[in-house]
Amino acid sequence: MWSTGYPGVLSPIIQGNSNVSNKIESAAASAIRTADKEFVNRNFTNKRTELAVTGSGSNFAADTSRLWGRQRQDKVGPNVGFGFVQKWEGQYSDAKISGPTMCAIDNAQRVLADQRLTPPEIAASLLPTRSRLDDWGSWGGDSDASAGRNPGAVFAQYDTAAGTVTSRYDLVEPGPKGFGRVEFTVEAEDQPRRVILVTVRF
Repeated sequence: MWSTGYPGVLSPIIQGNSNVSNKIESAAASAIRTADKEFVNRNFTNKRTELAVTGSGSNFAADTSRLWGRQRQDKVGPNVGFGFVQKWEGQYSDAKISGPTMCAIDNAQRVLADQRLTPPEIAASLLPTRSRLDDWGSWGGDSDASAGRNPGAVFAQYDTAAGTVTSRYDLVEPGPKGFGRVEFTVEAEDQPRRVILVTVRF
């Protein structure tokens, strides 16, 4: 769905070096660093990936997103989060997605690939763009008090290059050996509306 972009670039950006690559503007590096600090503050400190790029890769194209991942250990299992930084109307914005929504994105990209969508079509259908989104969902439900704590459920909606994604997660059986379900709705231009159901086992 995406191509690896800049190996070895993320660590210097996080450490404060904005002049790490002629392909990464200093404003993009600053947005990446700020978003990554929030991951660390929320204990996503394990298994950081390298920086990757989706879309055309141009600093000036609206379809270009710079992304990286981190992981933390929740009570029932690993929680993977990804940060996405995009340029829109001259400014960089970020989206941070974890837990159930990120799991659904991973499963949905396989479903769309099986339905013969191309990697650019999959990225345009699933990845956030032109969005400021903080989806810090966990396997126990929405733990973000600023959005109103909702134990046992996580809701997220965001724009993509081709349309809109809506994700709803419900914890069905809590604890080890329990499970939850994600209903992931993909609405993309020139594509049928797709509802993808994912069961997450702990």
